[in-house]
Amino acid sequence: MHGLKTGSPPRAGALAPGGHRARSRALLAAEGLALLLAFSAAARAGPGAAALPGAAAGGRGPEDVERLSLSSGLREVHAQRRPALIWYAGAGAAPGEPFFEEYLKSASFRRIVKLFVLIRLESSDLPRDYPAEDLEPAPPREAAAARGGAPEAAAEAGQGKKAEASPGSGRAAEKPAPPVPPEGEPGSGRASDPAAGAAEKPAPPPPEGAAPEGGAGAAPPAAGRAPRPMSVSQTLHLPEGPAALLVLDFRARVVRRYGGGEAPPRRSRLERELRAIRAESALQAQRAARVEGLLAQATRDFERGEVRQAVRSVLPLESEKERAKLDPVLRERVEKHIQDYRGRAETVYRKGQALEKEGMQGLVGWRGGWRGRGAPEKLQEAIDTYDELIRDYPFPDVLRKANQRKGFVLKVLMDTTPGFTPPGRLR
Repeated sequence: MHGLKTGSPPRAGALAPGGHRARSRALLAAEGLALLLAFSAAARAGPGAAALPGAAAGGRGPEDVERLSLSSGLREVHAQRRPALIWYAGAGAAPGEPFFEEYLKSASFRRIVKLFVLIRLESSDLPRDYPAEDLEPAPPREAAAARGGAPEAAAEAGQGKKAEASPGSGRAAEKPAPPVPPEGEPGSGRASDPAAGAAEKPAPPPPEGAAPEGGAGAAPPAAGRAPRPMSVSQTLHLPEGPAALLVLDFRARVVRRYGGGEAPPRRSRLERELRAIRAESALQAQRAARVEGLLAQATRDFERGEVRQAVRSVLPLESEKERAKLDPVLRERVEKHIQDYRGRAETVYRKGQALEKEGMQGLVGWRGGWRGRGAPEKLQEAIDTYDELIRDYPFPDVLRKANQRKGFVLKVLMDTTPGFTPPGRLR
């Protein structure tokens, strides 16, 4: 037995010696026949039909990229929240001569361009009016849009007191408008009567070289109405001349321009910069959708009289770090929203100070306390006003000031009013 050689028996179905080589030759012959049949069919179909797999991944060429007019392109930008490219081929430039048309012959460059809305401008488009209605999309508004926007118009539904809901409707009943700070103070935001304000103040002079709108005796435009739109060349700062490529973000603002008399960038550099702009614009559009939702929710809460909830919705956006992440258009909207709430908080605080001053008349300080006969009812109204401020406007600095004044008034009442018991935790 020691002399016998042992080994595993041959597997079932194992190929005989040389079987692997025979199988490889058969596979190669089958693949070659399939390729020959494919090319023969393509040759019979006509010229240009034969193409290797993956050759159409970048499209058929520059004509495969869709080009829109300015008005249609801006509508696409606002509807889809996509950045855009405005290509001006220049005055009298032949198609295919400018750098952008040359770069479009590259499949990789076409893939990047398709991530944008491509707008084509001709020299005849420059003197036309820029579509001003497409400069900025309308922010999400509900009923406040019909009354002049929010939160300014939402204040007309009532402030300080909870609005009574109408039966069968989710809207707040109409309330008398609260005291609004005078025009020019923080948070006022508007005049009490726009028509009267337009009548009292002289209309601004028209720009040089511009004819009065509506003819020689036409009335000035109403307050808040946009002036006559400028031309495409003036708005985009695009003179008639050399070819230029403009990059717009999702707000239709020009963020980068190429050409226009300067040496065009290399295609590789342009591809890198367009990718970076596309990524940044997509990130800002995502943040804008979230923040605009917060502003819309704050508007609805303010209309229902839930002032505290409305302020709490925008309170995180007070941080400079958070606002720096937003695009400039939305950042300005957020700042105006917060300034309006702060202006209303300042109005309530001044009201409490006036009541406190009126209640302190006749009182004098004495040995660390107060003595004399003041107006306890006015001091109590001042405390109620500070409580309203603390309840409705939870800004940290506002809470600190309101609590300090409230504590001072409580100390005065304890010193000057016999039998006065402070409420809540001070008992």
